[in-house]
Amino acid sequence: MSSQNRRGSFFYTLLGYVMILLIIALITFLIGVSLYWSGFYRVLISVSADTFAKWRGLAIFTPLTFWWVIKEFRARWRSRVFWMILGALLIVHIACFLVSFRYVEH
Repeated sequence: MSSQNRRGSFFYTLLGYVMILLIIALITFLIGVSLYWSGFYRVLISVSADTFAKWRGLAIFTPLTFWWVIKEFRARWRSRVFWMILGALLIVHIACFLVSFRYVEH
């Protein structure tokens, strides 16, 4: 493989990762704006520091975890089953965290 093809491949791979990051950031922004407009932000002002730390951990580590899985299984990106399983795991992951947030105090 020539060095031009490797550089082009790296560029398009990086561009793909940046596009995925921008899509996730856009979705997060839209969810945040909708929560702000709905008045949900008033509830956030009255939460404890412990609750805020739990949600911050979920908001930071969930995308990082799933980004790593998506990156490692790049060969499976074209498979519809891969995305359905990953979506199901994301739902289970978030559901488990929500249950633990409800019953674990610290």
